[in-house]
Parts: sequence; C-alpha cells; structure tokens
Amino acid sequence: MVAVVVTVMAYETILEGMHLLSHPAHTTGLWLTVTVLLLALATDGYVLIKAMKEIVHESRIEAKGLSIFYIDGITTIVIGVLMVGVAFRVGYDNMVGLIELKRGLSLAEADDIKFHVRDKLLGDPHISDVTLGIIEDNGVTDWDAKEQAD
Repeated sequence: MVAVVVTVMAYETILEGMHLLSHPAHTTGLWLTVTVLLLALATDGYVLIKAMKEIVHESRIEAKGLSIFYIDGITTIVIGVLMVGVAFRVGYDNMVGLIELKRGLSLAEADDIKFHVRDKLLGDPHISDVTLGIIEDNGVTDWDAKEQAD
C-alpha cells in the first residue's frame, strides 16, 4: 500500500513540476520552505540513524560511529550494477562481431573467411582463444508459426 501511495505522490509531484516549468509562479516564504526542508532532513536523518542502530543491536554486531552504516550492501549493489553494464557491453560486442556470409559461397570460401577472421582476432593481445563456426542454411523453413499456434 505504501508503494502505491508513494508512486501516486511521485506522479503528482512530476506533474506539478512540469506545470511549474511551463507556468512559473512567484515564490513566497523562501525562509519557511528552507526551514521546513532542513527540519525534514534532520528528522529523516535521525530516524535513519536510529534504525541503523536498532539493526546493529538486533543482529548482535558490535559497531559504533560510522561502522553502523552497512557500506557492504551499498558496495555490493554498485558492483552488481557495474556487472550488468559489463554483461551488456560483452553482449553488444559479440553481437557486433557476428558475420553474415553471402548466399551462394562455397564451403571452401566460407572456411577461408572464417580462418582470416580467426587470425585477425588472435592478433589482438587481449584475445587468447577464438571459436568460430559456420552454419549452412538450406533455405527450407522447418518451423511455421501458424502451425505452432494450432
């Protein structure tokens, strides 16, 4: 229920921000706004620190000062995000590396192209092994989407 409420509030906030960008309003009570913001930050910070101390107490860990922050969790999340980035990059590089051979090439010509590409790849000092394959297409469709739907 909280997630739904926060989502609706976020949506309304974004709409109000877009409205204010298109139709700016004269701001009044700047010091009141800043004071409320600072009080909210102080209150939320206090609650966060109390919650972290309670977690440390409940988990029976001896921690004081800055060690009550669970930096391991944040670091693990950052590493996970970076790993996703690396996975996408490797997938993209592999996709770009695909070679579409022209229809009608003989197997000998396709093999020559494959060996040329392999030698070129192995010339890169960052690549230690390459496996390339050639799949022959006989032009016959073995699978039909309409037949599978029935």
